[in-house]
Amino acid sequence: MKKIFLFFLAIFLAAGNSFPYYDEVKAADQKKDQIIIHVKCKGDNSVPAKVSVILDFESEKETEPLKGMSDENGIFKAEIPEETYCIMVKVSKESFIPKKIILSRKDKGAITGAEISVELDHGETIGGFLSTEGGQPISKAKIILLAEIWNGRNYDVGNITVADRSSEKYELISDEKGSWNCTIPSGNDDLSFLFEHPDIGMGVQRSISTDEDKDAAKALKDRNFKFVFSKPVQIKLKVLDETGNPVENSDVFISLNGQVDDLRLSTDKKGESCFSYQSSDCKDLPKIVVLKEGFVPYDNEVPISKTDEIKNIQLKKAVPVGGKVVDIEGNPIKGVRFARSFNFLLSDFVKHMTLSDQDGNFILSGVLPSFSAKYRVCSPEGYMDKYILSSDLASNPVVVLVPKIHIKAIIKDKAGNSLKNIRCFEYIDDDFNMRYEEIKDGIYERYIDEIKDGTGGQINFGLEVICRPYRKQMQKKIIKSGDKEVNFNFAMDDEGVKKGTILGTDGKPVGNIMIFFTGEKRTCLFDEQLNYKVDETVAFSSEDLRHIVSDASGNYEFYPSTPKAKQKQLENNFDNGIYEFYPYEYNNGRTILVTAFTNDGCLCIPIDEFDKTEKVQLQKYSKVEGDIFKGDKTIPKQSICLERIFIIGGEYHSVDLFTESDENGHFVFEKVPPGYFGISCHDEKLSIYGEAVPGVSHKVKLGGYGVRITGKLVPPPEIKVDFKDKESSCLNMFLQNDDEFSIDSEEKIKEMIIMNVRTEIKTELLPDGTFNAVDVPPGKYKIMFNAQDDGEIYAWTDQEFTITEDTLKKGEINLGLFQLK
Repeated sequence: MKKIFLFFLAIFLAAGNSFPYYDEVKAADQKKDQIIIHVKCKGDNSVPAKVSVILDFESEKETEPLKGMSDENGIFKAEIPEETYCIMVKVSKESFIPKKIILSRKDKGAITGAEISVELDHGETIGGFLSTEGGQPISKAKIILLAEIWNGRNYDVGNITVADRSSEKYELISDEKGSWNCTIPSGNDDLSFLFEHPDIGMGVQRSISTDEDKDAAKALKDRNFKFVFSKPVQIKLKVLDETGNPVENSDVFISLNGQVDDLRLSTDKKGESCFSYQSSDCKDLPKIVVLKEGFVPYDNEVPISKTDEIKNIQLKKAVPVGGKVVDIEGNPIKGVRFARSFNFLLSDFVKHMTLSDQDGNFILSGVLPSFSAKYRVCSPEGYMDKYILSSDLASNPVVVLVPKIHIKAIIKDKAGNSLKNIRCFEYIDDDFNMRYEEIKDGIYERYIDEIKDGTGGQINFGLEVICRPYRKQMQKKIIKSGDKEVNFNFAMDDEGVKKGTILGTDGKPVGNIMIFFTGEKRTCLFDEQLNYKVDETVAFSSEDLRHIVSDASGNYEFYPSTPKAKQKQLENNFDNGIYEFYPYEYNNGRTILVTAFTNDGCLCIPIDEFDKTEKVQLQKYSKVEGDIFKGDKTIPKQSICLERIFIIGGEYHSVDLFTESDENGHFVFEKVPPGYFGISCHDEKLSIYGEAVPGVSHKVKLGGYGVRITGKLVPPPEIKVDFKDKESSCLNMFLQNDDEFSIDSEEKIKEMIIMNVRTEIKTELLPDGTFNAVDVPPGKYKIMFNAQDDGEIYAWTDQEFTITEDTLKKGEINLGLFQLK
């Protein structure tokens, strides 16, 4: 969870910093319907003249791409066609890496003006080496490199979103030493490779991403990549008909993991097709699908070996079956697509699809009467998709398509006025459909294009509407196949709306304060200036609809949503205890943290407390500073995390802040929400907790507060354990807290904090089985060790020990011998 949090924090911090390729993006105070592009060189900001610029407009009317050159000042101007919703900008010049930028509006509206600054750079050179497991270089290997600039390369300014999509494809050949090099755009954090060579295999894929692998991150930094390949597995396929004759020009699809087709081949005149692959790329045995017009597809998940072999595949002659597709009035429908599903092959493989003609007639060629093949009937616009079985066409050759069902909801207040900023959630057969729409004009519309089998041709459709500050509503209707339009009308009720006032640290009302509501154990995210960032990682976490804003006088409105006392699970009780910003299926028994942050103070209280209070007041921040130690020495340049911790209803919420220790190991958190907090250094596995008081500075000491412990793991005489092998030997020591948590005791809250911020102790394991750790605080510990061979544990221990307060006075303790089992 911590790793995921750090990942998203990094994205938010990157978005807050200056963007490497663009100085600014403007959407106002410009000449109407004009885009202005400033081109300059990265690094020295010099202006290159006569740069090629191509603009591709996505608008209501089809337009040709606009091509031109920048002037001597590096400026290019162009008019924007009416109703343009997206602009792709391509900028290129010889000796520079081309740039591709996409502009769009956040609200999906038309772009009426934009001004951007684009920096061209000469790129960077990367290289690598290909070899066999024996160390022999692999020369003349075909390499396809896809360099993507993606993560952290998009941001919003005003209502314009800017995205860098400067992905480039490079075709390379390794030299006689197995080496290769290539110049790519600077700042790549994702690289994809495709290799082909007799000593490697066909279509062998490798990818490198800094987000997933520390070694990959280092390689990306060094720009030197070494790929080692084992001897590939060679497979020859022979496709024969029922009489043993070869089947020429069959389409052969190979899957190395049973999910997607990695290779697409065809058979020669002998009915043969050869392929090779790296056995390590197979999660399971590779599988194949063979398709040939007039034959039944070979699609029975028969695996082939991971060793070299010749595989015979026999195709059966098909017995085609036909039919006719019509609408509910009996009119033929042209262009209906019949797509057959295979084990791993994408069903939209065009060559083997069937389309109905102008009279609605169609023929399914790859079938037999003895078994049923399932087809998805993909309908033209206005009709529902459906599934059919080929065996059913013998008795009923007519396929009837019903129209899509138009869902329309009109949302108004009691006076009949249309409402804005509305959230609509769908439920189908009482299950949350994970679909929501945000609308601003009071009308919600969509089409239902499928009713699943086994439902009797109908669905129980529910629509839930959330519009602050009104009470949320839900309506349900039975929708049947053949219905053309289903209408909903909502009159939102403001009865019970709560009014409140937010006060500053001086007790006076403060206006234009955003009050956020975070639930589902979410973590509040900040940038370095303590600007609050909303977590946008789930389907229904809209920034606009997860907070309320006080007016100029500090007043606010919202519909309260406190659960009944002692009732944690509400079991789908829609009217009671439902947090207004989320669909009710996701809020039964949830706890909500209400937060607001300004330069002077903050608000951090549970939702039930916020509900009951007509006036809420911001508290002054605390200042927390300290030093980080390892033994008796300070540790410089360490990442430090402070978690302001809230235990609400037994659930753990936190507001997380980050900083780094200086050269002397000193760290400072200038603005800390008052209350319980935990400070930790993940790399050193050091942590401490405390309590901050509003407006008061606190000094802490991280590390250097515990004892040094030593011990030794002793294996049985008949077993030899390689303690040096970190891959197969694993030692963990962590603090235990098995007591049940109760919110009635503040002491238990402290224990809960300790359990969360003090988890694992950094331990050093030596080759002879001796282990030691420093700065171990008092507490009850469990030490766990296991040694594995091919996934099987052959030596282990699971023991407990306690370090008391008295031990601190000694400064060191020897735990003795731990006998392995």
